[in-house]
Amino acid sequence: FLAEMHYRGQPPRSWSEDFRQNPSETLPMVMVNARDAQAYSEWALKQMPTEAQWEMAARSTDGRLYPWGSEPINLARPRTPGQVEPVMSVPEDASPYGVRDLGGSVLEWTKDWYDSKFYHQLFNQPVVNPTGPTAKPRSLELVVKGDRKSGSASARQGIMLEKRLTYVGFRCVLPVEDKGGAVNPGSPASGTSPAPPPPGQPPANPARPGSTPAPTVPF
Repeated sequence: FLAEMHYRGQPPRSWSEDFRQNPSETLPMVMVNARDAQAYSEWALKQMPTEAQWEMAARSTDGRLYPWGSEPINLARPRTPGQVEPVMSVPEDASPYGVRDLGGSVLEWTKDWYDSKFYHQLFNQPVVNPTGPTAKPRSLELVVKGDRKSGSASARQGIMLEKRLTYVGFRCVLPVEDKGGAVNPGSPASGTSPAPPPPGQPPANPARPGSTPAPTVPF
């Protein structure tokens, strides 16, 4: 991506330094801001997920609290500052669709503007695939999903889109045609095989469980 696009997003020195110290492609990409993530997604002919798409891939439709279910698991790991674990370090951290590392791994950018009260305003309103506020917040924060401590699928926070942090990465999504409601969100970029499509049409998003976001395939 960097070589082909002559990308001028000024990737931090830590990219090359960290790679020399631990040359592993099994680690999630971090130290990327939202513009970096968007540029790569477009180059790969994919998209950054909306918050609703991310949460749908993590929770499905049964109201679970975590990608793996509604019972907490121990995600505590001895970490040095800035340390990340290889993908699939926690075998239990898999969503109903087989999507890995949505709970205990790095936090992930979405493309929705952050408003702490946005979904409170939509409560009891029928919405389909909400895409967040249309107006830019003054802070220029985007929604970041994930919770490294508990793995909560509904956890959300706002981070300024220019920030590059050691614990924030991203994944892409690829929209697919919905045929009869069977949706296969697939797997992250670590190369695992997609899970079989779940039965039925999955209607869920952070605003209203009865609505349906566009099906996506996370990579």
